Amino acid sequence: MTAITIPLTSDLDIFINTQLKHGYIKSKAELVRQALVMYKENFEIEEIMQASREVKEGKLLKGDLKVLAKAFK
Repeated sequence: MTAITIPLTSDLDIFINTQLKHGYIKSKAELVRQALVMYKENFEIEEIMQASREVKEGKLLKGDLKVLAKAFK
């Protein structure tokens, strides 16, 4: 597991400490991990929604998959 150091605004620090104090989270690290998981899920959902919009707009890739894959390298 990798550890990182993140500078926080005082508002975020107060929020995290309040969550910890009230027992909503077990640790500061847990809250950050949960936030990152939610961010990742939201990002992936947006990617799917963007692909869906492109399909509706007719922006489909057609052709040989190997040739298309080379175009995106």
